[in-house]
Amino acid sequence: MATWDGNPTLWLDYVKRVRVQYERTEVKKRHLLGAELASRLTGKAWDIVSAEVDHGQLQRRDGPAYLLRFLEDRLCKAPVPDTGQRLEDFFLRLRRAPGSSMAEWATQVRESYRRLQRAMARQRKDLASRVPPTRSRSSGEGDRRNASDVTSPRANTDSGVRSNPGRGSRRA
Repeated sequence: MATWDGNPTLWLDYVKRVRVQYERTEVKKRHLLGAELASRLTGKAWDIVSAEVDHGQLQRRDGPAYLLRFLEDRLCKAPVPDTGQRLEDFFLRLRRAPGSSMAEWATQVRESYRRLQRAMARQRKDLASRVPPTRSRSSGEGDRRNASDVTSPRANTDSGVRSNPGRGSRRA
């Protein structure tokens, strides 16, 4: 049975083990797997799950997926540093080991690319949750920007004109 202590470097290994465990579990018993996986957690992961998890969600057929989302949201790295690390790993550190086959190399590249995609998805999700929803112009609540104000981002997007603050300052 898969176990994890909250160490972010072992996260992908834990996710793979959970997926294998899910596939090995009979369909009619999958609703028990989320709670079983939660009970096998240790360290920081157990501390967070034991205090905050929704036990009803764990008892559903998609309990393992809920548990993975729950753990990832609370224990995995911050999105921006993680994305930077993944970019560095993919573009700078990824090298084909001497004597490795093309199949092994292709697998390493795919795995590194998947890690980068996940980090970027977490960053987009985090950014979307931080940005407050925009108000419509018709509401008029506190929106005192003049449409002719060139410093107003809304004025630039409303008129269809995009500003490029750095344009003209660079020389080729």
